[in-house]
Amino acid sequence: MRLEPVRPSNGPRWRAPAELPAGWHLPSTPWLVLAALAGIAFLGIATLPPDTRSAASRLAVLVIAIVAAWLVLRRAAAVTASSPERFEDVLRKPPSLGFEIPGLRAVETDVRMSTANAFGVEMRLKPVLRDLARWRLQRDHGVDLDRQPDAARHLLGEPLWRLVAPADAFPDFRAAGVPLADVQAGIDRLERI
Repeated sequence: MRLEPVRPSNGPRWRAPAELPAGWHLPSTPWLVLAALAGIAFLGIATLPPDTRSAASRLAVLVIAIVAAWLVLRRAAAVTASSPERFEDVLRKPPSLGFEIPGLRAVETDVRMSTANAFGVEMRLKPVLRDLARWRLQRDHGVDLDRQPDAARHLLGEPLWRLVAPADAFPDFRAAGVPLADVQAGIDRLERI
């Protein structure tokens, strides 16, 4: 089997021909050189007298670690290097439009919880709808939801009023929530105020 040279811009590389079995590949040249250096270093250490082996083995391990780190950093530099072309490519790409409206998932959770039980209605959905109704009434009609509840009830209508009115008594949170159709009707009414 013979290896064919391939010369990219960052130095010579060797490519194995197509005769290698499936799943087999040859390691890149720098790692082969590192393995050869490690083998030569440990053979050289084995031939040294016993009193100098520890210092020589530490030195060999240090040199091999430095070479390995250099190889890793050289590979990482090619991946992380910035160039004017990469910068211009990023500028040319249109910004990705987010498909999720901020806070939409929280509102969806509030609606789901309100259809499940009274806890979801009182603690999650009612505060959101109450704030929206308070804002719309004040902005469009000059009516304060808390100070003028009768005028607010007349403007909001009965389905929406049931969703925004403060509870007279502490509700049983295990009780059933509101039907989704009632939530939809209340939101439709809120949009028409």
